[in-house]
Amino acid sequence: MSTGKPTYWLTDPGKIPHLIDFFIIKNIPAQYLQIEESHDLNSDETPIHLILSENIIQKESSTVLVNRRTDWESFR
Repeated sequence: MSTGKPTYWLTDPGKIPHLIDFFIIKNIPAQYLQIEESHDLNSDETPIHLILSENIIQKESSTVLVNRRTDWESFR
């Protein structure tokens, strides 16, 4: 589990940032987990924090442009 964003920023501008911080989760439902970024500017790394709750964490649903019911034939 991660934010999906890079967490390690290389000093060489010709290289791509890496995702090196992530959590391996087993048998814990995602509704009880939340990932947050720590914006500490003292490092070339963006650490992430895993929050484990005993209650379901309400998350904002992401906006999507299409779904499985999109009728692509109607758009032609």
